[in-house]
This record gives sequence, structure tokens and C-alpha cells, in this order.
Amino acid sequence: MPEYIRALIVILALATVVFYFAKTPATAVAITPDDFVRRRNAWLYITLAGFLSQNFWVFVAIVSIVIYNAAKKDTNKIALFFFLVLALPQVKEEIPGFAGIRYFLVVDYVRVLTMILLLPVCLGARRIAVSQRNKAHSADIVLATYILLNLALQAQYDVATNVVRAGLNWVMDVVIPYYAISRSIKDLKGFRDVLMSFVVAAMLASLVGVFEFTRNWILYKTVGQALGAVWDSGYLARGEYLRASATSGQAIVFGFVVAIAIGLYLSLRHAIPSRAQYSSGIALLLAGIFSPLSRGPWVGLVVMLFIYTALGEKPIQKYLKYSILVVPVIFVVAISDFGKKIVDYLPFVGSVDADNVTYRQNLFETSFQIILDNPFFGSTDYLLRMEDLRQGQGIIDLVNTFLIVGLNAGFVGLALYLLVFGLSIWGVFKRMRQDTIDSVMHKLGQSLIAVMLGILVIIATVSPIFHVPLMLWSVTALCLAYVRIGTDVR
Repeated sequence: MPEYIRALIVILALATVVFYFAKTPATAVAITPDDFVRRRNAWLYITLAGFLSQNFWVFVAIVSIVIYNAAKKDTNKIALFFFLVLALPQVKEEIPGFAGIRYFLVVDYVRVLTMILLLPVCLGARRIAVSQRNKAHSADIVLATYILLNLALQAQYDVATNVVRAGLNWVMDVVIPYYAISRSIKDLKGFRDVLMSFVVAAMLASLVGVFEFTRNWILYKTVGQALGAVWDSGYLARGEYLRASATSGQAIVFGFVVAIAIGLYLSLRHAIPSRAQYSSGIALLLAGIFSPLSRGPWVGLVVMLFIYTALGEKPIQKYLKYSILVVPVIFVVAISDFGKKIVDYLPFVGSVDADNVTYRQNLFETSFQIILDNPFFGSTDYLLRMEDLRQGQGIIDLVNTFLIVGLNAGFVGLALYLLVFGLSIWGVFKRMRQDTIDSVMHKLGQSLIAVMLGILVIIATVSPIFHVPLMLWSVTALCLAYVRIGTDVR
């Protein structure tokens, strides 16, 4: 039996378990039962198409039909998008060109989802905004300026076809998701639906990650081969353990996605009547974020939990309570042989892959000096000055999103980039203060601010690859959607 068939059988079995146990809590308040069943079926059809189509373009056609049919009946297309976004990796293929143009665009699974689900939502929201003469949020203006700056800088050294292609990429990967999400979630009910849909998707990915970690088998590695398309996922170990990646392509990206899901899940406690069911979901997500053995997402998650608690009721008492629970565990772990092994994998104090820390320090020092030499609008040849950072794989791994932004667009671009997130966070904070601290809306605001700040920590350790930019701009859009919702919803 081919490996991709065996992988498909395992994935379907894991999905059956998650969907079975998640349905009751997910549909208690957040998702309607009909929508849950419809989204579950679409997820299964898409997975089957991904492994059995044997041709990328046949796969795109099947998935397009499945998504279109599901969207016609679904009550919340944004929630449907988040339910399906982790169903398959971003397997990609180029649309071939002609007349000297090698290719027109790269098509991948997420872009298919975006164009079929989010583009109509985006256009509809735009028509309403024009008819009602709604004003743009300040974050919208800053983001548009940042995108135009990048295109203008690229136009100085690149050919016109590449600049046009880059502009289309910005539209598909940033503008459409950002605008559709920020304008389409109108009330708390819609927010619950969207967040719960993403959390269910992340729980399924977490169970896949746990399986990969424990069985030393990357389940989605062969999906590109099955489709005859490009997919770069492979086996990566840390110490003696395999690092899980699920559908996210790389372990650290997978950890990034699950960390976001945990942060958003904190705001859904009110939507799940059973404490046992809620706790089981937390346990699965924590197992999921452990499985990639990625330290950046672990640190980001700690930041999320700290900020969420700080913005809530009686934070000092809660910190003391958590300390009483955690300190004995740390003591027991520290004196045991197994605990010493765990410590080796922890950030800052661990000895496993300690050379990664040294590389990141060297990367920061070299990159920062290059940015200082080209402070306003960055450099076009910065890689030539980084040859001493080239690794054994023959690549210069720019594992810091902020440095990449600064190298390409200088401090001006970096300031615009950070300002988008700063305005979003500030908007949520001001909106959150309009509600009582025990209200559902306040807790949702806590969660969004915590997740946004945690994301900013994590992207300092990872490049903007695979799901990273999508999740970054999606959460930013969720923050802006939150600002638009009415006050004091309990």
C-alpha cells in the first residue's frame, strides 16, 4: 500500500475522533449543528481530494466545487474559511505563462480558499462601505501605505511583470483576508463561530501533530507527491525526537498556529458549558504545541497567558495561584532524570540545538548593521553581505520577520509594519474598556490583545512562510472587527 494511502487512512481516523468529541461542545453555543456537519463534510471531501486526485489541477477543480457548494448554505463564510484553512498543506503549482513570461501566478490550497470564499465577501463588504460612505480605519491606511512602499521599492530594481505579480500576491495573501475578516464579523455570535471553527481545526491539527511526534511519521509529507505538485515539508528532528508539522510545513509554523488557537480558545470558556470538555480541549492543544518542539511558540504562548491574565479580573491573585500550582511541578521536574531531559529542550536554558541561539544572535547583529547602513528604505543586495551566515544546507535562513521587513524596507517600512499592529491593539484596548471586566466582550478583547502581542514575539523567531502571514493578518483583522461590535455584550 502506498505511503500516501496509509497516511490518508490515519488522518481520516484522527479526524473522526476529533469531530466526534468536538461536535457537542462546539455546537453548544458557537456553531450551529448544520454548519458543523457541513464544514466537517467539506473538510473530509477536501482531504480525500488532496490525497486521491493524482493531479493538482483536478484537485483545484474538485476543491473549488466543494467549497462553493458549502459556502452557498453556510451562515458564516469567514468561519467556514477558518474551519477549512488547516485541512491541507499549502501545496502549490504555477500557472504557466507564454510570450516570454515563465508563469503568471502561484496557486496553492489557501489561495483557492481565499478566492472562492473570501473574495466575494470582500467585494460585498466593499460595496456596502462605498454605499454607506464608511471611513477607513487608520490601520487600513497604514497597511495600504506599507504595501505600496514595498511595491515602489521593488519597482526600482525588478522587471514590471514581477512587480505586477507581487502586487497580486499582496492582494490575495493580505488585502482580501484582511478586508473580508475585518468587515464581515458583525456581532459576538459571528465571533464565536469564527473562533470556535478555527479552534476545532487546530485541535485536529494538534492530534495529527501528537501522532507525528509519537510515531515518527510526517503524515502530510507525501501529499505533494500524490498531487504531482510542490510541497517542501520534510523530517526535522530536535535532539532525539521528531518535530511535528501537520499541515503547516514547518514545525515552528505549526507551533505558531496552535499557540494562536490556545490564545483565542481562552475567550470561548463561556461558549462551552462543560468544564471537562473545555479542559480536554486545552489539554489537546497543549499537547499539540508541545509536539513540534519549537521554543519560539512556547515563549509566545507564555506571553499570551501572562497578558490575558494581566488584563482580567484580580491578576495578582491569579499569578499567585498559578505560582502555587507550578512551583512544585518545577521542583519535581528539576530533581528527576526525566526533568533534566525536559530542561534541555527549554528556551534560554536548554542545551539541545544551542547553536541555533548563536546563529540567531549573529543574524541579528549582521542584519541590524546592514539596516543601519541603509536606514530609510532598506537594501536590495543585503544577502551578499550575509555569506558568512550561509548554513550547511546552502541557505541563509532569515528566521526573524522584523529583520526581513527592515532589510527590505528600512526603518520606514518597519515603522509602518509595527504601526498597523499597534493601532489594532490600541483599538481593541479602548473598545474593551467600554465593557465591564467580567463581560464576554471584555474577555474577547483580553484574548485578542494577548494573542496579538504573543504573535509579535513569535514572528521574531520565524520567517513569514506558510501559515505565518495569513494568521498574522487574520488576527489583525479580527482585532479591527472587534472594534466595530456594539458594547457590553454578556
